[in-house]
Amino acid sequence: MGTSPSGAPEPGADTVEMHHEVGSRPDELIVTVAGELDAANSAAFGRELVGLIDSGARDVVIEAEGLSFIDSSGLQVLVEALDHAREGGGSLTIRSLSAPARKVFEVTGLAGLFAP
Repeated sequence: MGTSPSGAPEPGADTVEMHHEVGSRPDELIVTVAGELDAANSAAFGRELVGLIDSGARDVVIEAEGLSFIDSSGLQVLVEALDHAREGGGSLTIRSLSAPARKVFEVTGLAGLFAP
């Protein structure tokens, strides 16, 4: 997702960082996202997120305070992951959206879709 083979960010590449940890319950996963989620990295991000859901994370909470930018491809990946989680009887919520990302969610009408 925007990194070179050595793991360092590629010059000029848009990057998104994702870290995850088990939440307060074994089937809850907290995913912290930072950086830019856009056409350059959304497909890889989506595969990783769906993989976490498929690995048994029933309820996924995305902490998005560090998400500095999101475009339509990033939104699409999140909606697809939400649908995937719901199909398995789970949920996907987003909290702590940064101001720029929150604006995109509000303008597109998606803010309520990911509310806890």
